[in-house]
Amino acid sequence: MPPQDAHQESVADFTDDQLDKAFAALVQFVQMLPKDGPIQTPIDEQLITYGLFKQATFGPCTTPKPSIFHIVERFKWNAWSKLGDMPKREAKRIYVENFIKRTERHYEKFHDELPGWMADQKYAAVKEFAREHKDDIGVTYLNTSQGLKELAVIGKEIGFYL
Repeated sequence: MPPQDAHQESVADFTDDQLDKAFAALVQFVQMLPKDGPIQTPIDEQLITYGLFKQATFGPCTTPKPSIFHIVERFKWNAWSKLGDMPKREAKRIYVENFIKRTERHYEKFHDELPGWMADQKYAAVKEFAREHKDDIGVTYLNTSQGLKELAVIGKEIGFYL
């Protein structure tokens, strides 16, 4: 149970260094997840995540619009281009906040199935990375239907010991 004065950290309050570490850790974490894992992110969320990643990493889109015949590249370009002149810091903040929201949503939806999934060997490298970089993420609590829950407690519940 979280202490009485526990609160969910506001990503908006992160220092530049904290935000850079959280963003870098979560980007690497997402890239390590198995593509055939049980939780699949909808295409629209993948495109938003892609656009935010590109904006946070490179700034505004300056590449030419791909041909209509290159549909995947065009969807990605649209996701990035529509962010316009959004500052890199803002893109990083939204990327991290979106990751936290998705994590909370998946935890609530798949809570009972997660321990079995996390026991799968294909998550071994992901779990090791999470243990090594847990402090970089800068978040210790998630919102759940039972209120704020400490990330380490959630990890134990699903077999993902942090």
